[in-house]
Amino acid sequence: MPDRYAFTSPFGRGSDPWFRIGNLDVTTTVAATIAAIFGTLWWAIEPIPKTWFEKLYLLPDSVISGQVWQIVSWPMANTLFRQQAIWTPVAIVIFYILGSRLEQEFGKRNYLVFLSLLTIIPAVLTTALGSLDVMEFAFLGGISFLEIGIFIAFVSNKPDAPFFYGIPGWILAVAFITIRILSFYGERRYDKIILTLIMVATAIVLTRSFDHAAPQLRWVPALPLKDIGSRKSKKKTRKQNRHLYSVSSVEDELELNALLDKVSTDGFENLSRSEQRRLKALSKKKGS
Repeated sequence: MPDRYAFTSPFGRGSDPWFRIGNLDVTTTVAATIAAIFGTLWWAIEPIPKTWFEKLYLLPDSVISGQVWQIVSWPMANTLFRQQAIWTPVAIVIFYILGSRLEQEFGKRNYLVFLSLLTIIPAVLTTALGSLDVMEFAFLGGISFLEIGIFIAFVSNKPDAPFFYGIPGWILAVAFITIRILSFYGERRYDKIILTLIMVATAIVLTRSFDHAAPQLRWVPALPLKDIGSRKSKKKTRKQNRHLYSVSSVEDELELNALLDKVSTDGFENLSRSEQRRLKALSKKKGS
């Protein structure tokens, strides 16, 4: 029983990993979570004044002066200082749980593009605003901001999903964002408020763009990103896919139609393993 103790995320079951390290399935969510933990350990290990760690933060002036890696490194800038000793681990766990669910929903390629844009777009827009010198921008970073984006994307996909005590997700999202903004306002950290609002807007637009937003959000403008993470094979039409697979009963045909819809939209490789096996089994019935 070599796989008896293999690690599999209970929240990302069905996700297709990019590769494996031993028994660990490395998905996009797992890799991002490891990066966040690595950043936290970096902060703990590096001696004060932590000069190298501070280079992970998003600082508009630094990005403009050439430290462009901050556009992607800022979610790694996690600390355990004071109250962050609690909230950083909580943010990492929430990011992992909801991110795994979204990765399963989006498919691994589309989710990789989604998470990359969710990291880069807010950083670029914040840097652009910082270059205008209309207000002061200090160090910005941490997985908690990316966690906000993932949470908003999850709620945009399932706004009525029940959370604590059956509270719908959209109500919890409004309360959560309001509390965050009030907290930042109390600190007079207007730069954090701006990054939060940009993150929320970016998450909603990207979820809509990948066609995973709830019907209530169909009014949100969409970018042409739906198939950006797809392979050329995904361009096959549903009619072409039907030519490859056949069934011998009405019930099987209905099930096949649903699977072919997913193939046409997301590609065969983004079906779960059980769905792939079922699709192959249905195709074999022709000769049985």
